[in-house]
Amino acid sequence: MASSLICTETQSRVSSVLNRDVKQYGKKYMFDCNEETCWNSDQGECQWVSLEFPHSVRVSELKIQFQGGFSSKTCRLEGYCKNGDFTVISNFYPEDNNSLQISFILTMQRLDDYRVMLKNAVLFFLAIIIFLVDIAGVGTLTAQTSGFYIIVIVTVNSCVLYLMQYVQGVRIQVKIN
Repeated sequence: MASSLICTETQSRVSSVLNRDVKQYGKKYMFDCNEETCWNSDQGECQWVSLEFPHSVRVSELKIQFQGGFSSKTCRLEGYCKNGDFTVISNFYPEDNNSLQISFILTMQRLDDYRVMLKNAVLFFLAIIIFLVDIAGVGTLTAQTSGFYIIVIVTVNSCVLYLMQYVQGVRIQVKIN
């Protein structure tokens, strides 16, 4: 089963932030699990979100949640190995609504960095607003295990149980249905 690959060592970058106001609209808000915060791009024809992982990973899912009316008509997931060029992994066409959207990716290739290209904003001259970005798949595992932890996350509508395993300082998170 695919689990989130984003951990504390994952480095993120974005193309722009609305009025350069990172305190209110910065990239960190795509990863804080708070439905009331978001990344808000500045205006522009093409925006992007880049994730650099501490180790090579194989992606199987891209999860993204836009603000309805401020989404992208065309998205493209790209990836590259260190010292390489970006290659297109998958194109997808999200709906213009507030729901969490998942794009399944079929690739066996392990890459170091991934970039989500966001083109053609639904309303011309408007920014793109994203509440959540997550990439799920398989990371590079090693034989030495540091420990297991069980975490229960309770939200208004659901209860989710996660099994957390730390492998040489890298978090591997598995959602238990």
